Amino acid sequence: MSNIMWCSDTESYIAKEKICNGQTVVIGLELVEKTIDSNYWNIYASVYNKRKHSDINEDSCKITSKNPFLTASIGIRLFKSLINVLLDDKKFTNNKSNIVYCTWTDNKRRDVYYKYLNKYGYQYGNLFGEKIIYKKYGANEVIS
Repeated sequence: MSNIMWCSDTESYIAKEKICNGQTVVIGLELVEKTIDSNYWNIYASVYNKRKHSDINEDSCKITSKNPFLTASIGIRLFKSLINVLLDDKKFTNNKSNIVYCTWTDNKRRDVYYKYLNKYGYQYGNLFGEKIIYKKYGANEVIS
């Protein structure tokens, strides 16, 4: 069962789910910047076996998994839920667009991220001097 919460310290929506092999999948949307007409959200993900490993994986951007297909399907479901929660939150969607994006550490990750996110309308672009994969959501848009 997934658990989505708002963390005011980091200005992030965080979704966690424990999977059958004992690992925990964490997907988050971190509010990076607010402008007059847009909010910029960074996507981050982590998979860990023990709580003490969560900080290590988060700092080094590593994702480890014993069952990558199960982890990916749960991650996609959590991601869709996070987007819907974000778009339902009136404090972020009231007359503002929301730009959700991700960066990567190597080309292998870039290709995997793009393979999944492209299905939901994400595209390549540049933001803050970095190449990203992003999508701009309007105020009343919902992901299916």
